[in-house]
Amino acid sequence: MPGTYTRGTVSWISIACVQVSERKDEELSNQGEIGFFAARKALAAAGKTAADIDAVIVACAYTQRPYPAIAIEIQKELGVDGFGYDMLVACSAATFGLHRAYDSLVSGSSRCVLAVNPELVTPQVNFCDRDSHFIFGDVATAIIMERSETCTSPNSYEILSTKALTRFSNNIRSNFGHMAYATDAAPFGWDKLFHQSGVLF
Repeated sequence: MPGTYTRGTVSWISIACVQVSERKDEELSNQGEIGFFAARKALAAAGKTAADIDAVIVACAYTQRPYPAIAIEIQKELGVDGFGYDMLVACSAATFGLHRAYDSLVSGSSRCVLAVNPELVTPQVNFCDRDSHFIFGDVATAIIMERSETCTSPNSYEILSTKALTRFSNNIRSNFGHMAYATDAAPFGWDKLFHQSGVLF
């Protein structure tokens, strides 16, 4: 919220940012809600029910909180048995979520996986930074993956192969996290929000 905030000896003034009302613990989180609606559409498109799913993977750039996992929240809301977990892989989150779903199917640890990509990134955007703020938006997608012998949906594609590769770059960064609370730095300072410098590779 706009205003001046003080922690210890440091004060800061809030800047332009997205304003989202906080929800109670017993309510579905904002990120869980958009992921849930995307998951329902994926289930309908695949002709599946919650009983067919045994794993929920949420892969995105940021999660609304560290725990409980957003995946577990979506799992509960859908009524899925099995397990769920979150993974954060920045811009590559959606593809890594699919990769992990594929690996679960190949290993036999899962028979039908729901991979959800609920991106709620605008709260991490510095709207005063003209070099980056226009890149981002909030959206949720979901996909269901299973082995070909159990797939009956006409809306399906076969995965021919997979290969993962990461190349770390310091040129794209977001430093916000729980450690920000352990310092006297402004938790919403320029360096805590998304920022980039020059080319990515």
